[in-house]
Amino acid sequence: MSRSTINEDLDVRLLRPIDDYVLINVLKKEKTAGGIILPKGENDSNCIGNVISSSECTFNKHTGSRRRYNINPGDVVLCMSYMGEKLQTIHGDDATKEYKLVREHGIWAKLHLDYKAIDVLTIKAVDLRYDHMLVEPDEEMMTRSGTLYLPSGGNRESKVRLGTIIQTGPGRYIEQLDKHLSMELRPQDHVIFMRYAGAELVVAGKKYRLVCEDDIYAII
Repeated sequence: MSRSTINEDLDVRLLRPIDDYVLINVLKKEKTAGGIILPKGENDSNCIGNVISSSECTFNKHTGSRRRYNINPGDVVLCMSYMGEKLQTIHGDDATKEYKLVREHGIWAKLHLDYKAIDVLTIKAVDLRYDHMLVEPDEEMMTRSGTLYLPSGGNRESKVRLGTIIQTGPGRYIEQLDKHLSMELRPQDHVIFMRYAGAELVVAGKKYRLVCEDDIYAII
């Protein structure tokens, strides 16, 4: 990912993305943005922002049709920090703001916020997209599953962890078929997953790991 500085006095909000791009205004960590203060210690692997504009649909070259992807201005969305193209102006009020152009498939979830608590960003629910899922990690301890011994969760060098799937998205989208593939994994499945995959996310006060289907090694 690179950064582009727009050396013009323009209103970034007037940009109109094409194809499957989405323009978001990044909510900076530990700083007020639109009446919201992000909590300290938030995992920097993810990026949360307000959707400014989007192309609303993308062209499917295999079917010759256009597909709406249901990302609209005003939505609060989450993507990984390494995704997309950073934009920043150097003039006017926008000079202190950071924007990002992201492909719509790079948006992992839409977030529903609790605006009653204006002093902290509180996520009360998520709408997962594609093959992404929320996993609730097990308590950290030496664990035995059948004849498989997993290392202590206190060992940060361990590459795996146990957890329970809480919520899944609709499944991976296959452009050639113009449909989502059904998820093999289901809520309540107990799984082994990559410890540092995805990002940590706090939803309704509980810590989860937001991962994609490929980050799951096995069902226990």
